Amino acid sequence: MIWLGGAVAGPRTVEEYASQIDLAATLLARMGIDHSDFAYSKDIFDPSLPKFGYYVFNEGFGVTSAAGDVVWDRAMPAACEGADTTLLDAGRTLLQTTHVDLGLRENTHI
Repeated sequence: MIWLGGAVAGPRTVEEYASQIDLAATLLARMGIDHSDFAYSKDIFDPSLPKFGYYVFNEGFGVTSAAGDVVWDRAMPAACEGADTTLLDAGRTLLQTTHVDLGLRENTHI
């Protein structure tokens, strides 16, 4: 991603682990706008937050961080890659949390 304009103080390379879902909180925080409505997005420049990328695909998920990478695919559960069980647990937790959250939203009519 390339950022240009007044929010950029000077040339900089950011090597934080993140995913596309983190763009909302990161960009809104740079503009001083509340981003609490984006519950799953995190400001990648906030040093107090964990640095990882999380993604999902048909019947699976992946998590990547400085600790390593893990990919879980329902079609091939024995083919789970990555040695860090902490990342595997984090991915499972995120998948379950978002699944429950989306299920609750589906039943809410606005």
